[in-house]
Amino acid sequence: MRIWYQSYVDYENGKTYWDRLRKHLEAVVDPGTAVDIKGITPHDSYAHVLVEMRCAREVICNAVRAEREGYDAFVVGHFQDAGLYEARSAVGIPVVALGEASMLYSCQLGQRSGIVTINRATSRGFTIRSRSMDSNVG
Repeated sequence: MRIWYQSYVDYENGKTYWDRLRKHLEAVVDPGTAVDIKGITPHDSYAHVLVEMRCAREVICNAVRAEREGYDAFVVGHFQDAGLYEARSAVGIPVVALGEASMLYSCQLGQRSGIVTINRATSRGFTIRSRSMDSNVG
């Protein structure tokens, strides 16, 4: 199995993160599974809706590329999940994301959860997304 892990930072600007992530992924994947970490240049250097939009475009294009190159799955490695739904609509391989997966898991653990963020602009998206999840649970 081959998995494309889409980071929102490139290796040059996130060397320590990439090295630790690679080591962790190698320790947890099943034998025969390869996870290729790919970056975005220029990287997501600050939280702003226009930066998220630019990164979302790259994610969508890279999901299409991953499918064409024979990857079995695509991971959005960014908590804000920019481009997640659009990438899912563009490809036939599974597309999963850190933010959505984390929030869905937190819903299994309790009735309320919280998010610690350094940027107020990103917290609105989490509120909207959590309400969307509430409406899907019946």
